[in-house]
Amino acid sequence: MSYDLSMKKIKALSFAAVCAVALVQSSLAGIVLDAPGHVYEEGATLTVSNVPADSSWTLTDWLGRNLPTPNPQSPTPNPHLPTLSVGYYHLRCGNEDVTFAVVPKLESRTFDRNSFYGVDSAQSWVSRKGRFLCPWYDGDTYRLVSDLIWRAGIPHVRDRLSWNEVSKKPEEYDFGHYLYNADLLHERKIGISGMFHDTASYVKKMQKLPADLKALQAFCKKAAETFGERMEDWEFWNEIDVSAYAPEPVWDYAATMKAACLGFRDGAKETGNRNLLVLPGSLCIAARSVYDEGLFANDMAKYSDVFNFHTYAPIAQYPGIFADLRAFMARVGIPDRAVWMTETGTQQEGRCSKESVIRGAKAHSPEQELIHAEFYTKSQVALQMQGVARNYLFVFGTYNEGAGGKDWGVMRRDGTVKPTYSAMSTIVQELGSARLLGEVRVGDGQRAYLFEQPDGRQTMMFWSVSPVDTDANVPSAKPLLERPLKLNVRDGEYAVTDLCGMRSRVRAENGTLALTSTRYPAYLSGLKGLKADVPALPPGKPTPYQAAADEDLRVIFKVSLDKRDFGIAGHKSVAEIRRDKGRMTVEIWNLDGVAKEGHVAVVGGTLENLPERISLPANGCVSFDCFYAPTPNPRTCSVRGVFKAADKPTLDTCASGERVS
Repeated sequence: MSYDLSMKKIKALSFAAVCAVALVQSSLAGIVLDAPGHVYEEGATLTVSNVPADSSWTLTDWLGRNLPTPNPQSPTPNPHLPTLSVGYYHLRCGNEDVTFAVVPKLESRTFDRNSFYGVDSAQSWVSRKGRFLCPWYDGDTYRLVSDLIWRAGIPHVRDRLSWNEVSKKPEEYDFGHYLYNADLLHERKIGISGMFHDTASYVKKMQKLPADLKALQAFCKKAAETFGERMEDWEFWNEIDVSAYAPEPVWDYAATMKAACLGFRDGAKETGNRNLLVLPGSLCIAARSVYDEGLFANDMAKYSDVFNFHTYAPIAQYPGIFADLRAFMARVGIPDRAVWMTETGTQQEGRCSKESVIRGAKAHSPEQELIHAEFYTKSQVALQMQGVARNYLFVFGTYNEGAGGKDWGVMRRDGTVKPTYSAMSTIVQELGSARLLGEVRVGDGQRAYLFEQPDGRQTMMFWSVSPVDTDANVPSAKPLLERPLKLNVRDGEYAVTDLCGMRSRVRAENGTLALTSTRYPAYLSGLKGLKADVPALPPGKPTPYQAAADEDLRVIFKVSLDKRDFGIAGHKSVAEIRRDKGRMTVEIWNLDGVAKEGHVAVVGGTLENLPERISLPANGCVSFDCFYAPTPNPRTCSVRGVFKAADKPTLDTCASGERVS
């Protein structure tokens, strides 16, 4: 069992369990800063309240280095601090300690929709009222999360939807807070990746997947129509290769994905959202398997535009994971398709022991927060080196798993942000529209990566190698691992920006620039003319499928195998027939407004009781109980149809088939 698989099973159970946690306190304790989430724009005034009388003040940066002029410029009870540059800070007043971030002004943000950088906000689920403290915006946690993402300049988020929650009865919909969140994000120029992985209570299920393909198509169409251009893409289901989400065989998921895809595309056509992309449910097991082969044997490439993947593996495992993935994509005919990581994250920082303001939910220690920020920034480059086109870190809001011991969030339960927030803001500001050229070989124990900006200037990210780069577990954020780094560059002044956005100036003389790397990545900007020693693998692009003139993708087969005659093996991907003949039900769905007639062809056996000629009603389904008699030693059973629309008698259309291994 892989690391990813066992961890994701925990996640499947704990989304519901998180509802049981309780607030221990109703407001922030001690000194309080006025900015929502304690995030300020550069140049803003920082006002403090609840200040103890006659307290001493200390202001440090994110590494604990003392900063000048820490004392407030006005007397209590509401003093304000000096204007600070972009960065992440600790303010200590007596025995109280608060953190805050200063980010670039919003007018400097571009929100590039082609950018690599995104975050899985999951806000419609994990940011419901009561999940964390929110003394701002009258307790509107959705607005707080949306504003914080906006102020960080992040151009893409992944959110979630519940079919069962928004549609209690057929053809009745109330998208409620899901649409509210989409509006909040859209107003802030943030694109959304939408998904759902549940079935309405009034719809019959196979096990967890919907059995009624017409109902599924109708819901997906309604969702795409309702959310319109707020959505950059729609994803159907989650982590389909693990049984926690989709226990059904791979061919059953393929049938539902086809219906969902048609619904999403129909809804996009109604609203003119021509750029909408469709994603299959993500794969999350590290090694490619027969499940993946079965998925694409069932025409998945024709019903999706992007390859969707999740990993929570340590960075050192990325090269092997993605080499395997690229080889698989080449085998199934999509070598140039974009790979999106709709979830990534880490457990390298270990379990948490610090008490939270939520009963039952532990919190990162300050040291664990730094390990997480280090992982985040390094992983973004490591993924781009492997040719990944987009990434969504799991998760922005507050969320615990593993009996509360695993803290995933970029936010804390008190509504404030961790150093990872500033690391995200900084990487988007420095590299949001840049292209990774590749790695530049520098000193031993150091890494450097070269990016090209849209105007041709170059930026280098550099750091010292630490256990985050090499190990599965990182027990400490120390030592800092300071190492001298010399670069051969043109004479002149350059800007260096640290992990959390604080900027300084350095000068190159006699063709040499002397720097110091640490385990925390930093950015060197203003470069020109440098070359990468190890080029990054090129990112793919979304590849919408263009159906052939004689191909009809709106006819879908769904084959149900009788459990008395068949067993399912091979990771939900192989049907083992136990008798000479096996009972199965063949459903043929015509998700089109035009009636059709035709016949079915079977490879790998015969289907008894299947009529020679079949009529398909418009927007309907026909079903046949059949006996399957295999040919000697069949490797697969492939069921496909050739149908023609009544109003186009000269056009035979090859319907989408169902393949059972």
